[in-house]
Amino acid sequence: MEKDITISLKKDILENNSEYLFNLASKEYFSSINHSTLGTTTINFDFKKIEKGKLINIGMTIKKCRGSMAKFLIQNKIKKLNDIRDYSDLGFSFYSFDEKLNNFIFVKK
Repeated sequence: MEKDITISLKKDILENNSEYLFNLASKEYFSSINHSTLGTTTINFDFKKIEKGKLINIGMTIKKCRGSMAKFLIQNKIKKLNDIRDYSDLGFSFYSFDEKLNNFIFVKK
């Protein structure tokens, strides 16, 4: 199964000349992909809320956030990472980008 998913993704990446793979999958699903062979930079996303000055997980709401982000990326034909910072939906807005992990964090305050 892992091989089939990876092969299919690699084919799509090559056909579209993609520089990035926007990972909006769950950790479990994404672990079934051998992303090191894809030839792209994987960009990850996390959605948190701030309570008492600390970032905390949002639970099951994350599925809705992933879908909203996918819609944003597709509708706006995002190609540049900086353009992702413009996302604001469901009360979430850009908080930070971790360059080491290629991870965007959006928060709901």
